Amino acid sequence: MSTIKIGNQNESESINAVLDTVTLIVEQGDIPCLFMSPKGLLQARKAGPYLLNIGLDFVAISHVRSQGPHLGDATLLRYLQGLQDYVRQVPLPEAEKLGFWIDIVCVPENDRKSLAISQIPIVFQAASAVIAFDQSWAYKRTESMEEACEAIRSSTWFERLWTIQEAAVGRHVFLAFSDRLLSLDAINESLKKHHLPSAKVEPQVEVLDNAGHFKTIMVEKSLQNLAQLQKDIGTHFRRHPAGSETGHLIFNKYGFRWLLRIGYLSMPRFKCLIEPHQYDIAQEVMLQIITNYDTAYEMEAEQVLSAIGCIRLAWEIVPEHGFRVKRKIPGIG
Repeated sequence: MSTIKIGNQNESESINAVLDTVTLIVEQGDIPCLFMSPKGLLQARKAGPYLLNIGLDFVAISHVRSQGPHLGDATLLRYLQGLQDYVRQVPLPEAEKLGFWIDIVCVPENDRKSLAISQIPIVFQAASAVIAFDQSWAYKRTESMEEACEAIRSSTWFERLWTIQEAAVGRHVFLAFSDRLLSLDAINESLKKHHLPSAKVEPQVEVLDNAGHFKTIMVEKSLQNLAQLQKDIGTHFRRHPAGSETGHLIFNKYGFRWLLRIGYLSMPRFKCLIEPHQYDIAQEVMLQIITNYDTAYEMEAEQVLSAIGCIRLAWEIVPEHGFRVKRKIPGIG
């Protein structure tokens, strides 16, 4: 087991030893995690193999990588120590012993990088909890749940597709503010938007379809369909790297990522973070995705644009309802 101590003159050599351990764990098909002792000793260790529906004893960190330090930065170890302090606050048994996964260290920059990246969805499903961290929250005190919601909505973390995906599949999601960790499900309960009694319970959402009838959407099915949609989109753009045109609309990768993000925002745990009319639109988009996959679970690349009826709806209607778009996308204006 590799160990680093903060302040050690050979920190750079020690971090390389930790990275070697992480690479070995990834090669073995297991999930690596880090643990920083109260004395400032950093260790890399094995969280264990992923087993369906069994949470492993570690916490996954969801963050925007560009906001944090990089390997070799002098502030890296203290940054990791701060994350370990948050992990100790997670309301889980023996939280003080839990390690954590973060991509800065646990996705090695070597020939095992692709393998580690492919494991990321599994990492966030397997973790006992997910901690979401944004630099703008680091010095933010939360006087109320409403104030916390506004801070989340205006953060870079909330703009990204992959961070929303990580929070969508997590068992328990906590947001790291300077004064405390806030549970995303607890925020929903406090604001009377939605209550998730347990991560084990598969919540249901009733959506009004185009025919004026209510249809029940199971969250697990939504997540499966969104994952398949992302796979189909990837297949399509491997064949058509420049994007595709249908009618007067040009679809590129950013546009599809934006569409996927709206689909993930239809999950009940994000209800407190968007306006009611936005949530209804997100549900409508998700309902169309599910309807399409009810007839074709896996789409051929050429069918992606024509078969997903929600694309035109999202492109032409959703921007009017206040969904934030980070990049200018052809067809939106």
